Amino acid sequence: MMVRDPKRSLMLGAGVAGLRVAHGLGRRLKPSEARIKLLDENDYNQLLYQIHEVCNLEYEEKEIISPLSRILSKRVDFRQASVQNIDTEGKIVTSDKGDIPYDICVIARGQERRRNTPARACALQREIMYEFR
Repeated sequence: MMVRDPKRSLMLGAGVAGLRVAHGLGRRLKPSEARIKLLDENDYNQLLYQIHEVCNLEYEEKEIISPLSRILSKRVDFRQASVQNIDTEGKIVTSDKGDIPYDICVIARGQERRRNTPARACALQREIMYEFR
């Protein structure tokens, strides 16, 4: 009987989609079937759909930000890094922390986030409300 190496599964992006795929693979596949790696520029997940609630003082900013260390299962190897290149033929992602080979790559980078998004969103909301006065 031939023993195969586990597939190297790489998720790019720790937003809703990237986390969902990583969790799903971690639950459904045995460690002998897949090694799961998640790569994101940030070490947290931000619940962007709740940003307006920070502006309305219903939540504090820290309540809509979850550290990935608290969210991820032990099956998922997290790397905080920025993607610089994806070589689909060679199956290698180049990041600012080095090359990461993969067998399967899921690109789930979502929308571009800016730093201090809740503060920026609240300032924009105030500007818009001012225009209607």
